[in-house]
Amino acid sequence: MKQLGIIFYILNLLFIAEAGARPLSKENFKFKKEIRLTKEPKDGKIVRLELDEDVFKNSFSTDIRVAHKGEILPYLRRQSKELLLSHESITPKVIFQKQSNEEELDITVLELPKLSEGFVYNELTINRSTNYESNISIYLGDSPSDFPERFSSFVYSYGDRSSNQIDLNGTKFRYIRIESNIGSNLEFLKVSKSKEALNLYFSTDVEWKEPSLNEGKTEYNFSNEKRTYFQKIKLDTAESTWERRILVLAKKDKKNWETAFEQTVRKLDSKPVYLPLNFTAVGEFKIQFFDYENDPIRLKTVTLMQPKEELLFFAPPNLDPKEFYLYYGNPYQWPPQFDPLSIPDSSPSDASQNVASATLSEQIDNSEYAFSFVQPPFSGIVANVLFYIGIFSLLGLVWRIQKKKSILIQRS
Repeated sequence: MKQLGIIFYILNLLFIAEAGARPLSKENFKFKKEIRLTKEPKDGKIVRLELDEDVFKNSFSTDIRVAHKGEILPYLRRQSKELLLSHESITPKVIFQKQSNEEELDITVLELPKLSEGFVYNELTINRSTNYESNISIYLGDSPSDFPERFSSFVYSYGDRSSNQIDLNGTKFRYIRIESNIGSNLEFLKVSKSKEALNLYFSTDVEWKEPSLNEGKTEYNFSNEKRTYFQKIKLDTAESTWERRILVLAKKDKKNWETAFEQTVRKLDSKPVYLPLNFTAVGEFKIQFFDYENDPIRLKTVTLMQPKEELLFFAPPNLDPKEFYLYYGNPYQWPPQFDPLSIPDSSPSDASQNVASATLSEQIDNSEYAFSFVQPPFSGIVANVLFYIGIFSLLGLVWRIQKKKSILIQRS
């Protein structure tokens, strides 16, 4: 019984060690950067801090922490303000609308204005006067009779909760065909457009292994050893014109893959094509071109792209610039969970007088960084060891009890 008591005591210490979330455990982070304010903000004023390429390359998405005098500051993380403010809205023109009883579908075709050079369409906003939900198929094309791109989306509105924006993945196609459940009666309010703003992305080129050719498709595998995060892939190919169905699979865990992109893509000139993913991917991935009887597509360069991001947080009282840091560099760090009322609003239209800008210093190796038995991966190993010790201790206890019973039975 003493052994069990010791085990439970150690486990209790582990949980207590992890419970204090407010002070920052600096030893868990490999890197840090000084946060430098352009001017001294007032207490409670919003600080806007743009993350730089060092953070992009050496952080693991969930491990970023802002600390002042050793305490964590809650923050809102979003795409950079310039990227958000570059959007404009236009009203689409309905050129065809039909209710198909045979297919049980509402069919609508929208026409969008011609885009200026360097612009793309981003989102389609829909609405209905009452609560609704609908599965929608979206077709994109250059004419009302040719829709080479297709994807699906689920939209809904339940009182004050809704998901009514359809991501168009930065398309340049002018025509949109929407097929929804019959009786949906959806209204198509607006389409947002923006400059491609590719300079507002971090990018890194990656290498690939020799492609495999089988079953009418060409497959390229990428190890992405640096575990770069990315939301978009830029492809440059040896062939200048082609149309192929492309499938991008991202490694979900040791055994499973997840579909990050699946569309028919058309390339009409020597410019690269962009594949916007359904989610932020990291680590190993593969790209499949469905060539069938056509010659295989040959890749020249593959570039991973991630939108530039910024952090918004309230300036702490009695701010000390010498104890103001950004910490990162821990692949096992759990995601931050902040009280929504402790962080600024997500609106990009912050008045300039209410927001103070900040920049980051050069990357610094954190001298306090050290391995800890109460942090992953060692905490997992310790927990497993303690678990098996507990199991064997219980088995030993059961064996002793059974042995005593056997002795008593023999004596009787």
